[in-house]
Amino acid sequence: MMLKVELASENPFIRDSHCTCKAGLGHCNHLLGLLYTLAHYLKMEHKSVPPRASKTSLPQTWHVPSRTLGLKPKPISTVSVSKVKPPNSSTYRVNRTSEGILPNVYCPVPVPLPCSEFEENLRENLKASGSRSHMFKLLTASNQQKQLVTTEFGDLPLGSVLSYQLPQQTVSFEEHPTLPLPPQPCSYATVLNQEEHDFYGGLIITSEDSLHLESGTRDQSSITWHRLRAERITSTSFKRVCSRVKDFDKLAADMCAKQTIQTKAMKRGIQLEPVAAAEYEKLTGNKLFPCGLIINHHAPHLGASPDRKVVDLTADPVHGLLEIKCPNKDSFKNCSYLTNAAGNFTLKKTHEYYYQIVGQMEISRFTWCDFFVKCNSDYHLEHIHFNKDEWEELKCKLDFFFFSCFLPVLCNRRV
Repeated sequence: MMLKVELASENPFIRDSHCTCKAGLGHCNHLLGLLYTLAHYLKMEHKSVPPRASKTSLPQTWHVPSRTLGLKPKPISTVSVSKVKPPNSSTYRVNRTSEGILPNVYCPVPVPLPCSEFEENLRENLKASGSRSHMFKLLTASNQQKQLVTTEFGDLPLGSVLSYQLPQQTVSFEEHPTLPLPPQPCSYATVLNQEEHDFYGGLIITSEDSLHLESGTRDQSSITWHRLRAERITSTSFKRVCSRVKDFDKLAADMCAKQTIQTKAMKRGIQLEPVAAAEYEKLTGNKLFPCGLIINHHAPHLGASPDRKVVDLTADPVHGLLEIKCPNKDSFKNCSYLTNAAGNFTLKKTHEYYYQIVGQMEISRFTWCDFFVKCNSDYHLEHIHFNKDEWEELKCKLDFFFFSCFLPVLCNRRV
C-alpha cells in the first residue's frame, strides 16, 4: 500500500491526498494515521523514521490482565484474599466471613470512641484523686487543642495509627440520584395525520413530569406503570424491534395486543430480585435505590425500567444502573446469554438483555450498568459501559418502527 499527501507550508491544510487501498482518494483512515505518525516523529524530534523495536526490546506484557472491567478499587481494609472454589460445590454459603485472609483490625470497646468531653472529665477526676498514673500524665501532656480526623471508630487525633489505617469513607450522594435525561435527536422524518398527531401529543411530557412518573412507579407493578408502558416501546422490546427485517405491522399488532402474563420464570425473578440486590450490595459495597419507569421527555415514545439505581463511590461517574437476572440454573456458566472467551464470561451483544441495558443507559443517560446474574450456587457480575454508536443505530430503527407502524396501530386500537 502506498500513501501520498501534499501539505501546504504557508497554510495549515491538505492540498491533495491519495491512497492505493480500496477506499482510495485519501478518504480512508490511512492518511490520518500517516499525519498522526509524522506529528509524533516531529514532537519526538526524530530526524528520520526510527527502526521498529522488537518484542524482546520491549517490557513484557504477559502479566497484564486482558480484561479489568470487573475489578474496582476498594479500601485495603475491606480486601479479602481467598482461594478459588469450584463452581460445582454441593453447598453454597452466603456468609463467608470466616474464609480466606481478612483484615483483623477491630475495636474491643463500643464505638464511637469516647469524645473529648469524656477525656476532660477523666483528667479532672484523676487530678482530684491525686493520681500519679501514666495515663494522667499523658492526658495532662495532651491538654491542648488537637486536630481530629473522622475514622470508622469515631474522631481520633491526626497522626494516630487508626487515623490513616481506617479513615471514614466519604459518602456524598443524593437520596435518589437525579436522572440526567439527555436530548434524543430523531433522525426519522415523517408527516403524521391529525389522529396520530393528537395521540403523540398526549405522550409528550416535561422534564418535571419525567421525574415525577419515575418516582411514582418504583414498585414497577402499579396500574400507572402498566398503562405508561403499553403506549411506548420499552427497552425489553428493543431487540424484537431492531432485529426485525419484515412484517413490521404484524409485530406492532402483537405488541399492542399483548397481555401481561407472569410465567414461572418471571415469578421466580420477582421473588428473588430483592435477595439478589442485597447480595450485590454486600459484595460491592455500593448503595442501591429503587427505580421506576424512566421516560425521557426528549423521546416520550420510549421507556425503560431498570431494576435499581446505583451509587458507586469508586466509579466515575458515581451514578449507574443495575440489571438483575435470577435464572433457575446451578451456575451462570449454564446461561445461554453469556459467552465464554478464554474463561471470561460476558453478556452476548446479540441478546435481548444487552439491547435492554443499552436502552436503559441512554434513556436515563447513566453511562454504566452492572449486570448481575444470581444463580443457585454462584453469580456473574459484569460492568457494562455505554456505547454511543450502538445506540444511534438502535434509535434510528426504534423511531422508524414507532412512527410508521406502532403509532398507527395504537390509534386504531383507541378507536
